[in-house]
Formats: sequence, structure tokens, C-alpha cells
Amino acid sequence: MGLISKKKYEELKKELERLEGEEMKKISLSLKAAKEQGDLSENAAYAQAREDERMLLRRISELKRILKTSKIVSESQSKTKFSGIQFGSRVKLKIGGRVQEFKIVGKEESNPKEGLISNESPLGRVLIGKKPKDEVVVETPRGKKKCLILEVK
Repeated sequence: MGLISKKKYEELKKELERLEGEEMKKISLSLKAAKEQGDLSENAAYAQAREDERMLLRRISELKRILKTSKIVSESQSKTKFSGIQFGSRVKLKIGGRVQEFKIVGKEESNPKEGLISNESPLGRVLIGKKPKDEVVVETPRGKKKCLILEVK
């Protein structure tokens, strides 16, 4: 079970509704139009519409799985008693002489370029439960890195 913010849960729910509604209708119309062109064995438009349908159904299935198996966690819930870094925490770290800030989020919201790291990522996992002034070591593709926790909000 993954953790997810209420905001992200609602975004994914809206995406699912849009895909099952208007996007599925578009695909159906594309398939119908391609079928009307005749021979399906050499019909590129039909083949493309079928591929688009497969991709759409795959995304719909993935969204349903995420929505069904995710636990919604509000930031206020995760910060009621400070027991260290948790889901929703903002963390300032010193990594190799550089200071960086991150927010701990669920894997569906993760975007390292924007400073959003998953609680399931290598860095996220080692940070959970830690406090300011703790030092952690994280395994990265370029080897182990030491991180000093400067601040937690």
C-alpha cells in the first residue's frame, strides 16, 4: 500500500474520470471511423486506434489500482506528533557540501527535479523517522553519500 496526499488522490480520480469518459469516447469514434474505411488488415488508422485503446486501458487499470491500494495521508495527520521525518515533511539536507531541500511524498507524486522525493525511494526510506542533526548514508547509483539533516518542517 502506497501513501498519497489527498490532493494527488483527487487529481488521479479526476484523470480516471476523464479517461473513462471523454478519452474512451474519442477512441471509440476513432475505431469506428477506421473500421468504416474497409480492410482492417492493412488499415494503419485502425492499428493506431487499437494501440491507443490498449494504452488508455492500461492507464485506466493503473489508476484504478493506485486509487484502490493507496492510503490517503494528510500532512496535518503525519505531523501531529513530531517523531522525525514523515510523509509530508520538508527536509533541508547537506549533501556533499551542497544544501538541498526536499519534500517527502508518495511515489505517485515523486518528482526529484522539483524536490519531491518518494517515501519509498532510497533517500526517502533512510530519512523516515530521522531528526535534525542526524547523519544518514544513502546508496545512490554513484555510490554511497552522507547526508546531514539540517532542518525538518
